[in-house]
Amino acid sequence: YPEMEPFDIMICLDSSDVERIGQSKKYFDEAKKTICIDHHISNDYYAEVCHVLPNASSTCEVLYGVFDVDKISKNVATLPKDIAAPFCSLIAPR
Repeated sequence: YPEMEPFDIMICLDSSDVERIGQSKKYFDEAKKTICIDHHISNDYYAEVCHVLPNASSTCEVLYGVFDVDKISKNVATLPKDIAAPFCSLIAPR
């Protein structure tokens, strides 16, 4: 992965421990603030801020509970590729 300035914030989704984020761990370790949003009962609360709901069926369900439902629309859910691509590129294999 390329060298980058440390992130202001790194949000990890659907990962119960820091080893699950694979090679992205170097960015996690350098980030100024870390957040984990997850649904696994085995989550070890590895980030500075953890929002874990073990009774949720998925992390998507946890996220849905965090979002302001009044602000969710088809336009928001279907971001243009040029806006969504940087986010997708941060989803890294282990």
